[in-house]
Amino acid sequence: MGSNNTDVENEQPVWERDEFRRQFGEGCPVAMDALNVGFFSCLPNEDLTFMWGNACFFAGTGYSKDEFLYRFNNLRQFLAPFPDDFSLIKGELSRVGKKPGAGFVLTVRLPKRSEGEVRVRFSATVVMDEEKGCSLLQVVLTDITGLFDEKEEAIRLKEQKLDYFRWMMDEYAGNVYISDMDNYQLLYVNPKSCETLGVEKKDILGKKCYEVIQKRTSPCPFCTNPQLLKTECYNWEFFNPVLDRKFMIKDRMIEWQGRRARIELSYDMFSTEYKLAKKDQERQAQIQSIIRSIPGGFARLDARDFSTVLWYEARFLEIIGYTAEQFETELGSQCRYVHPDDMQRLMSILKEIKASGENFVTECRIITRSGETKILILTLYYTSAEESIDGIPSFYSVGVDVTKDRREQARQRKALEEAYEAARIANDAKTNFLSSMSHDIRTPMNAIIGMSTIAQANMASPERVQDCLDKIHVSSRHLLNLVNEILDMSKIESGKVDLVSEVVSLPQLVGDVLAMCQPLVSGKKQELNVSASLVRHEKVISDGGACSRFS
Repeated sequence: MGSNNTDVENEQPVWERDEFRRQFGEGCPVAMDALNVGFFSCLPNEDLTFMWGNACFFAGTGYSKDEFLYRFNNLRQFLAPFPDDFSLIKGELSRVGKKPGAGFVLTVRLPKRSEGEVRVRFSATVVMDEEKGCSLLQVVLTDITGLFDEKEEAIRLKEQKLDYFRWMMDEYAGNVYISDMDNYQLLYVNPKSCETLGVEKKDILGKKCYEVIQKRTSPCPFCTNPQLLKTECYNWEFFNPVLDRKFMIKDRMIEWQGRRARIELSYDMFSTEYKLAKKDQERQAQIQSIIRSIPGGFARLDARDFSTVLWYEARFLEIIGYTAEQFETELGSQCRYVHPDDMQRLMSILKEIKASGENFVTECRIITRSGETKILILTLYYTSAEESIDGIPSFYSVGVDVTKDRREQARQRKALEEAYEAARIANDAKTNFLSSMSHDIRTPMNAIIGMSTIAQANMASPERVQDCLDKIHVSSRHLLNLVNEILDMSKIESGKVDLVSEVVSLPQLVGDVLAMCQPLVSGKKQELNVSASLVRHEKVISDGGACSRFS
C-alpha cells in the first residue's frame, strides 16, 4: 500500500512537505480532535485529496498519524483494496453535486493495517472553508462492523430457516403449492403435489396455478380473496373435478423470495390425514353441540392470579352482557363482573378447590354491563399446570343463569306465605266464630230448658203453659237459625255471617230476648229490667236472627 507521490518539479514527496503536514493532521480543529468518532476532511476533487483528520480517524485505520501521512495522500490511495467502494463514493458525490450543504450516506469498507477491514457508515457533507476559499468534503465515519456482522448472521439464519422450511415442505405428507398472488405463477411445488398431479416439477413451475391444478382458463375465487391473511389460515374444502377427488385445504399469505405469495397445504379424500381430520371435525362438532345444549357459559380462569379470564365462549359473554371488545377493554379480561359481596366468598372457594383438587358447585351473583344483577350456579373444576395444555394452572367454570328460577321460587315462597297467612286467619276466624256460636247456642237452649221446666211446673195453668210454649217456640227458631249458620261453612271460612234484611218489630224483638234470657237471670236469682224510651219507630228493617243474637 506504499505511495510514490512526488512533485516532479521539486522532486520531494508530498508527505514530507511542511505545507502538507500543516494542512493534513496538524490542521485538524481542536474540537474535532476531541471527538470519539472518526472525522476527516478532503477536497472534492478527482482523488478526494486528504486535508485533515482527527485522532479517532487515525486510530480507526490502525496507523499512527505519521504512518498514515507517509502512505496516503488521498482517499483513492487509501481505498485501493476496495476500488468499488471508492467508485460508489465518487458516484454519490457526482449525484449530489459540490454545492455547500449537499451530502450523502453510504456503507463502505475501509482497510485496516493488520485486521483486514471494517464496515463504516460514511456520512459526507460538502461545506465551504471561508479561510481557504474552497469547498471541502467533511466525512464522519461510524463503525458498524458489529451491526453488519449481526445482519450477515441474521441473513445466514434466515437462509438456514428457509432451507429447513423447504426441507419440511419437501417431506410433507400432503400437497404443498406456493403461487404468486399477483400473477398466479407457481413458485414452488413439493414432490407429493407432483405425484398427485402426475407431472414433473420442471414442467409446471412458472405456470399459472389455476391452469395446472384445475385446468381453468381464469383464476378461481380461492386464488385471491379477503380471507387470505398473513396472521391465520383460511380453511376450506374443494372437489376437484379434474382429479375426481375432494381436498381439505389450508391457505395462508406469505412472502416468498420477496414476492407476495399464497401457500396452500392440502390432503385428498383418500389420505389418512384427511380421514383423521374429518373425524376430528366430527368430534369438535359433537363437542360444540354438547356445549350449545348446556344452558350456561364456559370460561377458563387463571389460577395464578384468580382474576384473569384466559378463555371463554360466546354464551359466557351473553350472560354477563358484554361484547368481546367491551370485556377486554372495559374489564381488562378480569372477573370484575362478580358481585362485590360475593367476591371474597368465591376467592375462598377457589383457594379451597386449588388445595383439594375437588369439584365444587356454588351460587354466585354477577353484575351485567347494564347493571342487572343475575344469579348463577357455578360448577368449578381445577386443572394444575402439569395437566394443563399450555402449562397454566386454571379453573374451568360452567355458569348457568338461574335468575328467573330464583325469582319464581321467591314468588312461590311469597305466595305460600300469603296462603299460609290466609289459612291462619281463616282458622282463627273459624275458631272465633265457633266460640261465639257455642255461647250463642247455649242462650236459646237454656231458655228452652227453662221454659220447659216452668211449663211442667204449671200444668194446671194453661195460660202459663201457653206463654212458656210461645217462648220455647221463639228460642227454637233462634236456635235453628244458629245451627243453619254453623252448617254454612262458607260463612265460617270468610269469618262473617251474611245479613238477611226483613221487617223486625222492636217490641217483639225485645220481648223475645227477655224471654230467652229470663231463665238465666232467674237461675242466678237476678233481676232484668228493660227500659225503652224515645223510640220513634217500632218496626225497622234488620236481620232478625242477628238482632236476637248476643254474646
